[in-house]
Amino acid sequence: MSLVEGQRFHFSPSCPTLRSGEPRSPHRVTPQFCPGSRDPPRNSKRRPEQEENYDRRTSQRRMGQERGRNRGIGRGRFPASFFANHLPLERGPGGAVMRLLASAGLGEVLLLLLGSLLAHIHCEEVFGILGENYTFPVKINKSLVEIIWKKNKDKVAEWDEQSQAVYFTSLKNRGSLNNETGSLTIFNLEENDTATYVLEYLPFDENSVSLTFILTVLDPPSEPTISCNVSDDNLVLMCAADFKRPLTYSWDFGRITDYKQQQNVVFLKKNVDVSEKVTCLIEVSQTAKSSEFSLAECFPDLKS
Repeated sequence: MSLVEGQRFHFSPSCPTLRSGEPRSPHRVTPQFCPGSRDPPRNSKRRPEQEENYDRRTSQRRMGQERGRNRGIGRGRFPASFFANHLPLERGPGGAVMRLLASAGLGEVLLLLLGSLLAHIHCEEVFGILGENYTFPVKINKSLVEIIWKKNKDKVAEWDEQSQAVYFTSLKNRGSLNNETGSLTIFNLEENDTATYVLEYLPFDENSVSLTFILTVLDPPSEPTISCNVSDDNLVLMCAADFKRPLTYSWDFGRITDYKQQQNVVFLKKNVDVSEKVTCLIEVSQTAKSSEFSLAECFPDLKS
């Protein structure tokens, strides 16, 4: 095999090479590169434009490697496992996702910044009953110097350590701000109190913090109703009320002692004294309602 001047070559294991200790033959060439390369080897001659492109690519590659070493990213001082185990949201709701992304090696620096931001984000959905007083579930165990409450981005209450609390718009004469815990109470809830509320507070010698609450004002639950079904040897009583959130149920059985209760369902023996009455009580927030039921309603034939 002979070399042709100007032909392009690339290194290949298939090219013949001189074995160690093998005598050189005048009829055998030991090529250092083979046809088909994109760039000739470094010790070969290049045209001026090739030399310029090669120098530019080499310089850019070295600059990128140097920036990576300075930042400690990738294959340097901080492997992906470091970020997977040291994110600020280790125990927060988004911690598992953040660690999963970090273990995949995706944007470690951005993940750290995002994790630090999410660690200070709080958003909670809450509800109140129309006509009731509602206090947002806030208890800050820090010394505060400033408190601001906003409703749909409009300021509704404000306090700082140099003055008393001030209330605006819809909370005038209907709001109460606790400057020790940061909580806000709305008296006599109205339908238009449904909104997104943001608490911004400034602890002493710290950065400000924001808490977001999405408040929904609901109609009070309906009066409970009790239905009865006769099944084998049991009477099955069920208490129900119309409400969009879970209710707490309790019962009053009078002189009846043999019963089994499962929240809003009660099992009584069929031979119970039908002259007895039971009462179902429902509770939610500050609202409580009850209904009474006569066991004789389970046996309409007896009434006639």
